[in-house]
Amino acid sequence: MRHLTLENVKISGRSTVGGIAGEMNGRGTIENCTVSGEITSKGTTGGIVAKVTTNTGIVTGCVNHANINVPISSSTAYSVGGIVGNIEGVCLSSGNTGNITVTSTYNGFNVGGIVGNAENYSSAYKCYVYGCWSIN
Repeated sequence: MRHLTLENVKISGRSTVGGIAGEMNGRGTIENCTVSGEITSKGTTGGIVAKVTTNTGIVTGCVNHANINVPISSSTAYSVGGIVGNIEGVCLSSGNTGNITVTSTYNGFNVGGIVGNAENYSSAYKCYVYGCWSIN
């Protein structure tokens, strides 16, 4: 996926919700994509992609301006990130200016301005965050 801009979105879902994609599995690249608006999910969520599930996945040059709201109502472990919720890959030169709000009475979730949870040999380089995040 390259050079995609989604403006003023209102995306909502139960889990694995992203502004561009829910899950990227296998070799792939999401490049120079931008999302603005609002994303609401009750599970793993990313401003660009919720999950990158292979160490060959790359997210590069992407910007999330969307606000992310995640009301968690179970004790399942979830990850929430401004760019990627859960990554097993690489995030390069990307940024998040959206606000992230997680509401939960449970522990065991991961929240980050760029990446919520990085697994195995994952990495994030030259990324920035201007948005705020809160856990209630």
